[in-house]
Amino acid sequence: MLSSTAMADSREQNRSGGDKGIDVLCAEHRTLWATRAWSDAAQIRDLIGGRTVRIVRAISIRQPYAEQILRRLKRVECRSRSTRIRERAWIYASERPADDPTAWRSVRKKPGELPTGVIVGSAVIVNVRGRANRDFAYKLAAPKRVSNPKRPWNQPRPVFWRPKF
Repeated sequence: MLSSTAMADSREQNRSGGDKGIDVLCAEHRTLWATRAWSDAAQIRDLIGGRTVRIVRAISIRQPYAEQILRRLKRVECRSRSTRIRERAWIYASERPADDPTAWRSVRKKPGELPTGVIVGSAVIVNVRGRANRDFAYKLAAPKRVSNPKRPWNQPRPVFWRPKF
């Protein structure tokens, strides 16, 4: 377990320009403090306890599917490629929303009512399974919404990419 002094030292180091990434500090599965790019008030939970975790990758997902993941209505994301990534990744809500009326009804929103072009949360990719129709199902767990969506300044990619804030 990390002491509160160790957490404060880590946050101060990151504020002073220690590391360019987004560091997330975990203390026994309770509270994570997002530092540097996110405000200290933003709290995110993670599956990894007692050490610093850096979320470096983001996955682009259209709205309302990103919202369904954050609400735990959708636990699997289907893609045409497999991945070896098994870690927490940012969820980027793509600029262009999906044209699926059923998905929009499930979140009780209309196109344009959900944020797009921003990081809206994170989720852990825990497993990937091949399916009969040659696509792959990414199993997602522990989704967490960010309190203030952040717009990355670099160009998002269709699958995994490294956002810069």
